[in-house]
Amino acid sequence: MIRPSNFSSEYARRLRSIGFLSRPSVRSSVGGLVAFVFYTVVSFLLFAAGHSFRDAYMGIGPDPVIFIWCLNWWPWALAHGINPFITKFVWYPAGANLTWFTSVPAAAFLTLPITLLWGPIVSWNVLSMLAPVLGAISAFLLTLYLTRNTSASLFGGYLFGFSTYESAQLLGHLHLDLVFVPPLLVWISLARLHRRLARRSFIALATPLLLVQLGLSTEVFATSVVFGTATWLVFFMCATIEDRHGLWHLGWEICITMALVGLIASPFLYYVVVGARDLSAVISSPQQYSADLLNYIIPTPVTRLGHSVFADIARRFTGNFSESGAYLGLPLIILLAGGFSTLRQRVPLTILFFLLVICSLGPSLWVNGINTDIWLPWRAISHLPIIRYALPVRFTMFAFLVVSITIALWLADARSVQMRVSRYALATVACLFLLPIRIPWTRLPTVPFFEPGQITRMLPEGDNVIILPFDQTGAGLIWQIESGMYFTQTGGYFGWPPAAFAPDAATIQALVTGIPTTTFANDITAFAVVHHVSDVLAGPGTPPGILAGLDALRWPSRSAGGVRVFQVPDTRKLQYVAVRGDYWSSTRKWNWMGRHITISTHNRAARLLVKGYQPVGNGVKLRVSTNGKVTDFTIEPTGVVTLDLPMNADVSVEASPTFNPNAVIHNGDSRILSVLISLQPL
Repeated sequence: MIRPSNFSSEYARRLRSIGFLSRPSVRSSVGGLVAFVFYTVVSFLLFAAGHSFRDAYMGIGPDPVIFIWCLNWWPWALAHGINPFITKFVWYPAGANLTWFTSVPAAAFLTLPITLLWGPIVSWNVLSMLAPVLGAISAFLLTLYLTRNTSASLFGGYLFGFSTYESAQLLGHLHLDLVFVPPLLVWISLARLHRRLARRSFIALATPLLLVQLGLSTEVFATSVVFGTATWLVFFMCATIEDRHGLWHLGWEICITMALVGLIASPFLYYVVVGARDLSAVISSPQQYSADLLNYIIPTPVTRLGHSVFADIARRFTGNFSESGAYLGLPLIILLAGGFSTLRQRVPLTILFFLLVICSLGPSLWVNGINTDIWLPWRAISHLPIIRYALPVRFTMFAFLVVSITIALWLADARSVQMRVSRYALATVACLFLLPIRIPWTRLPTVPFFEPGQITRMLPEGDNVIILPFDQTGAGLIWQIESGMYFTQTGGYFGWPPAAFAPDAATIQALVTGIPTTTFANDITAFAVVHHVSDVLAGPGTPPGILAGLDALRWPSRSAGGVRVFQVPDTRKLQYVAVRGDYWSSTRKWNWMGRHITISTHNRAARLLVKGYQPVGNGVKLRVSTNGKVTDFTIEPTGVVTLDLPMNADVSVEASPTFNPNAVIHNGDSRILSVLISLQPL
């Protein structure tokens, strides 16, 4: 048995022999500074040059607005004594649990001075421009520790920080492009393993890093834990008996660190657990957002070179281009082959790389946009709690970290001048193949109505409003920030509506698409009353069909500051029929009912049709209570029951038995369903 002291000295001797423990020099420090400046200049020229950081934001689509709002929310909520984990300023009155959305609290506090001085738009732009830089410099520091070769590490850092994964996520996913923590965690873990850090120092460094990662992305935090464990296992299996001793102790210290992180982050984790109970069924599909096997060799439109040549193939990849960041390119694949075949660390690095690639392909294999239905290992993992919501294509970030380490080690391993020239030339070509496009910027949609000096004359403070254009089609979150959080809103794009809004799916769809439902007057009235809306604000770009539908209501309205304001009348005089409970509405005539619903007929009668459904067996027993009067029905699988509901009635409908479509028709839907209903306001 090897004593710890002997093990440490013997291990250190071996590490010195391959350059792990050579002392950092002034030259290395200068190299780090040069690398940071180089990465910053490259990022600025590629992504930010020629743009105003205050009048526009980097990225396209609705996703950047979520992060801009959250960068403003966290400091604003704490300054006003509001629970920051739960907000009712969006999707009022149900609100949103921000631990289950991409709310980036760590980024909000890291950029607090910028937000206070210039606002969250500037903070977003600074973070977006620095995201590749921070990722690159963290990978540079890791590879410099491993190689003590500045030029090799410069390439290693670039390949991670400016990977196609990073370029794709820069289109609008701040929680996924700020990935500087994983390389730093690997660095300090190696330093601890090599006895360069004491146990207390390791825990003192790892704990805040993990807390920062948790505050940037719960998804990356969870997948870092999973793949960190996998990495430990791979290296443990490949290590000698003596080296396993150090890995074993490192594993225990990481467990201690995780326990400490859990204790410190317990308020945040509490709301994660609470939010899981009410999580909307509308979650991005891991199968849909898996890497296509061809994406590793075929560029997408986020890559400058070759994307137009292969556009027809890339267009067939599943998901979208911001989630197709697996492209390596032929030169980089050749470099990897060289590293995996010659490096002394080739076995664990090769195993880890291919493990990550296989996991990134998801539950079943996609090839050229076709789901082959070939089962892959991630199918087993995807059933575990929390981690099942992770999207496999995003695991390519970890694969690029392995690429970064492998290439840096291989470049540093070149012994002759000729070998160095050829390897560095190929590495340069590989970097050119990954050169990203210039990320588009979106001009800030300012409207005079929402300026702080104007809105106080337009609305009472604290009003709850609907803002049009709605959800992802509009700028409601930006206008709310611009107003100084003056009002709450029923709406606000956060990826998907909270589960409490499932009964309003048809109305929400109409507002988003701009195509009114056939019963739009009833639907928008019920939506406004149920969610305590005071005004509907129709800003520039409101769909004409929705605007015409609002005009037809004849609600009091006025125009001011570029906005039409429709005031919701006294609810006691309004006519509407509202449905709540286990009800999944759509624009179709027939919609799913679950176990129980309630129907309110306010100053309006309605006709309820109930249709049986085959999976529930021989029939459904339906109990209907109308203003306390109970009636029981049995609906056959092909039968229809018609019920006329009087005005001003509270109707309760309860069905039994129910069925789970996941168990009956295997479509992955875990909702409890019973019958189909059609509700027609009269």
